[in-house]
Amino acid sequence: MEKFRAKIQKRVMILSLTVIFIAAVYLLLISGLIMETPSIPDFIKGFNMGAFVGVELILVFFTVKYFFSMKNEGAIKKLYIEENDERSKLILEKTGAVGMLLFILLCAIGTIVAGFFNKTVFYTLLGVTALGAIIRGASKLYYHKKL
Repeated sequence: MEKFRAKIQKRVMILSLTVIFIAAVYLLLISGLIMETPSIPDFIKGFNMGAFVGVELILVFFTVKYFFSMKNEGAIKKLYIEENDERSKLILEKTGAVGMLLFILLCAIGTIVAGFFNKTVFYTLLGVTALGAIIRGASKLYYHKKL
């Protein structure tokens, strides 16, 4: 269990650094200190702000969850069982979860970055990201019921 605790501690550190990094990059982009961005439509500004806040909240949620689970033996055992459940692993394998999640994340990042420069590319990547998320969600639902 100590190996798992060390793994969780490393996750907390990585998540904390990611929160800080994403906030710094976003603030630099909207401030215009690095480069001047063209005028952006309000919808894209709102989308970027919403995506930023959403990602930050999710990262903070998991950071807090892992941080407090390290202090409670029962919680860390529950987390260990949750992460090493064979049925969950099979579902992840069947849905191609890792590759699909990476694809969706990269498209989402591309969508946010494109929003600062070109609205046509922004809308295209937004559609691709949404379609990828729908396919992943449908696959996950299918295999949760099938397995």
